[in-house]
Amino acid sequence: MTDETTSALPVEPAPAGNAVTRVARTGIDTARNAALEAAEKTAQAIEGNPVAVLVGGLTVGLIAGALLPRAKTEAEVLRPVGAKLKEGATYAVKAARDAGLAELAAAGISRDAVREQINRLIDAVGHAATRAGEAATSTAGKATDEVKAATAKVAKAAKASIDDDAK
Repeated sequence: MTDETTSALPVEPAPAGNAVTRVARTGIDTARNAALEAAEKTAQAIEGNPVAVLVGGLTVGLIAGALLPRAKTEAEVLRPVGAKLKEGATYAVKAARDAGLAELAAAGISRDAVREQINRLIDAVGHAATRAGEAATSTAGKATDEVKAATAKVAKAAKASIDDDAK
């Protein structure tokens, strides 16, 4: 037994040493398997949703950057990088907007048609909200009338009961 993990152990460990060695090896194997499994899951998550990973990484970076003090040299070195990132982000947003507009145009949908459709949707939602409000008001009014009628009946019955008891 002279592999790398047991080279520090005596050649003939005591029986208790064999148990300790087995436990240590089991622990090492378990930790190694857990690390490999975590790495595999991480790789799958990155492949499955790279945008979320990017956003998460940027968020962690922004938080860490806000919490750590900035050195003068760091600011001088990173200023051009920030400018390039801003330029790249601006370009990406413009490209995405242009691609979206191109897709709408290819589908025969103009900006005016989209605007008109949105206005119709807003009108329909407003109409539905108005109708729902009217229905709620009407239902509440009917319920109020029913409560008033029931209250009047209860009051009349209570008065009759009191009158009967008084006789």
